[in-house]
Amino acid sequence: MVNNFTSFESMRRQFIYVILSVICLLFVSCFSNTNHQNKASAISYHLPYNFDQPDLSYKLPKKLKEVSAICQVAPDEFACVQDEKGAIFLFNTTKNEITRTIKFGKKGDYEGLSIVNSTAYVLENNGNIYEIEDYSKKVSTTIKHKSFLTAGFDAEGLTHDPENNRLLIACKGRGSKKQKIENQRQVFAFNLDTKELEKKSVYSISNEDVLAYFKNTNEPAILSELEKFMKDHKTKMVFNPSELFIHPQTKELFLLSAFPKLLGILDMKSGKLLHLQPLAPTIHTQPEGLFIDTDGDVWISNEGKEEEAQIHLFHKK
Repeated sequence: MVNNFTSFESMRRQFIYVILSVICLLFVSCFSNTNHQNKASAISYHLPYNFDQPDLSYKLPKKLKEVSAICQVAPDEFACVQDEKGAIFLFNTTKNEITRTIKFGKKGDYEGLSIVNSTAYVLENNGNIYEIEDYSKKVSTTIKHKSFLTAGFDAEGLTHDPENNRLLIACKGRGSKKQKIENQRQVFAFNLDTKELEKKSVYSISNEDVLAYFKNTNEPAILSELEKFMKDHKTKMVFNPSELFIHPQTKELFLLSAFPKLLGILDMKSGKLLHLQPLAPTIHTQPEGLFIDTDGDVWISNEGKEEEAQIHLFHKK
């Protein structure tokens, strides 16, 4: 009787051990698969551009040394704004010169430009939007739109979202005194029907998003550089938008960061960060302007420092 009981107890223990072993193996397998899937999703994005090697470059004149935004208005012409002047400059790439200057306001800090049909919209860093109707004609009308954005938001980027009839505004700053967000940067929407800014941001990119991306792609060197950047500059944010543009073919949102130099790509439906691309400082001295043409080619303008400002073209491969 005792032997039978001992045998039964031994079998019961072996059975429990086998069950627990199977559960542990299943848990480890699932955990490993999840990590693998997350990592794969982070590195599976195909970027059809080589941003380390421009296919074509244009040097800009001294008046555009502080170029902050560009918009292609003809195959050989760009409308440009620069930080200090309340004017739109038309730069002809064939003649390599400014062919016309369109004044719309006083001296300020102008950072964004978007052209919708015959109307130009210029963004000031305090969130003001200047609407210049019939901007290309000799006589144009300028309307100034104010919003709840302040200089603390440091509005830097402006682009047209035709599918939603709105302008998107990328902010480099933390926000107002009452609404400071240390580790996140926001994108707001300006409704072109009501001419009002929506109170809630429509997109955002956080420090956690950026650091997690480079952890998942197993790039310790980049992580180390970003951590050093945060320490040296006493900041909690490693992505500070300078411009944005909706890719006309993929409908993805491209975001430039001039400080540090990165290009981020967001899915516009989910807001998910799809890709991050470090930009070589030897090519991208201070990337401030971004335009993507209907062929999918990317144009990036850089403010001048010791050298001239430039516009680089990157063909879609």
